[in-house]
Amino acid sequence: MSRCIFSAMLIVCLVFVRMSSAGTPCAPGTFSETGDEPCVLCPAGTFQGLAGQTSCQSCPAGTFSESAGASECQACPPGHFSSVPGAQSCILCPQGTFAANPGSTSCQFCPPGSASNVVGAAVCPECQPGTFQPNSGQPNCLLCPQGTFSNQFGSTNCQECPFCLDEFICTADSCESTTGNCVHTPIPGIGCEACCLSCGDCEILPREDCLAAGGEPLGPNTDCATIGCPPTVSCCFPTGACRDFTPMECGALGGISGGAGSNCTTALCAPSICCLGDFNNDGQITGLDIQGFVQALLDGPACP
Repeated sequence: MSRCIFSAMLIVCLVFVRMSSAGTPCAPGTFSETGDEPCVLCPAGTFQGLAGQTSCQSCPAGTFSESAGASECQACPPGHFSSVPGAQSCILCPQGTFAANPGSTSCQFCPPGSASNVVGAAVCPECQPGTFQPNSGQPNCLLCPQGTFSNQFGSTNCQECPFCLDEFICTADSCESTTGNCVHTPIPGIGCEACCLSCGDCEILPREDCLAAGGEPLGPNTDCATIGCPPTVSCCFPTGACRDFTPMECGALGGISGGAGSNCTTALCAPSICCLGDFNNDGQITGLDIQGFVQALLDGPACP
């Protein structure tokens, strides 16, 4: 009986001695060869989430730990990535790419119709109206070429501007429709603008057609609804010829205006210097009268 008691006491003593000789376990984020103190901090790029460990683990791809002693790794924020284990920091996504989600192991190319000219983008902004981008992975959207437009966000191509259709008002700076479709610049000189014709009418014409018709283009961004043409009046010339011109044109050509509301249908123009040769009415006959003489042959009545 006494031998059994002795054996039991010996076992208890051995267990107590063993327990008293065990050290304090290493805390999470640290390690040692035995797992007990003294412990060493896990290096940057690694972590240890458990106590009493003999090693640390590398941070998985898509995560990082920038300082020693980490008990867990942080996910790369949007716009960043890490493609290999053991990262101490994440890498910014380059221009033309993005990473929308945390913990990304790579960046994606911006899709067509969008672009990013910054590093570290979480999203790629869509191309604004008037711009487009047909390719992926691009830093910038492209301006629609002259004569084309895009009226939507995220366009991958541009459409041709309508050319002076009834429902469109084309100007040298924009091609605008009643539905607001065109928002970009057509080819200079091809766009239409308000044109004052010699008869006093206003029409929307290409600049070159306006000039060919003897009209006066009123310039970019003009239309007949907002800018009226000066009214014409009867203009009597010394030869007795009558032409309808604006008062300014009549004076510049050496004619006499019939006043507001007059026109050559009802006006009577009496010849004043027929056959005298002083067609510019300056009191002398010189080479300056040649143009008037030629005009008289074309427009005026026969001299008596």
